[in-house]
Amino acid sequence: MPESDPHDRQPPCAAGALWGIRKIAVREMQVGIAGLCDAVCEVQNRNLTRDDEIRAALVDAVSRQNYIPDPLREAYGEALLAEYYAVLKRYDKSTKRPV
Repeated sequence: MPESDPHDRQPPCAAGALWGIRKIAVREMQVGIAGLCDAVCEVQNRNLTRDDEIRAALVDAVSRQNYIPDPLREAYGEALLAEYYAVLKRYDKSTKRPV
């Protein structure tokens, strides 16, 4: 049996599930991101093709609901881009939403 994604093995926090908060690793530190699913959908709908465009769009979308310290914007961008591609691998075609 193939190993599943770590997000699938960890039970979600009840408060996180309620508020739509997902954890991502930024510089090896777990950070809660509100609205990540919506940000991924928004960026995906823009049909961007270059990683630098996708990264910038993700940071812009996520920063509307989350504080991103200026010195860490690049690190957040890299983490968000990695999560973007991971989420797209788990994309639910029936609901047209990341899972």
